Amino acid sequence: MATRLKELDRPAMREERQSVRMWALVDYGDVSENAVVRDLSATGFGIETARVLPEGAAIAVTIGASAPLAAIVVHASDDRYGCRLADPLDAAMLDALTRDGPFASARPTPAPAPQVASYPRGVRAGAIAGAAIACWTVVLGLGFAIFA
Repeated sequence: MATRLKELDRPAMREERQSVRMWALVDYGDVSENAVVRDLSATGFGIETARVLPEGAAIAVTIGASAPLAAIVVHASDDRYGCRLADPLDAAMLDALTRDGPFASARPTPAPAPQVASYPRGVRAGAIAGAAIACWTVVLGLGFAIFA
């Protein structure tokens, strides 16, 4: 399988890659992970991420404020990966992604976790005290019913 992916990627590897350094967000499975794009061409890119991505994995990559780009991992070495884009970038998009220099794109962040409402301290203390009183009422009531 790895040989086949590399054979399919040979033309893309001849494409001129521009050395860049941009923040990206990699979506694989149900997990989003920050990454750094190291090189970029119209047909693919190289990224560095702590997330383990097996060769042949279908991923989505968001570079800066761009829309997610679908890609396939074609090469994996430690924490660096070579990826082939499902749809090649047109010249305008490639220029827009590479013209602003290193780390020009804002660091993307995963969607924040939903906020859970927190009740005031008095309400929480009242709920705990009420629950304790209810439990002791049940224990004492059962005790009297059984032993009386």
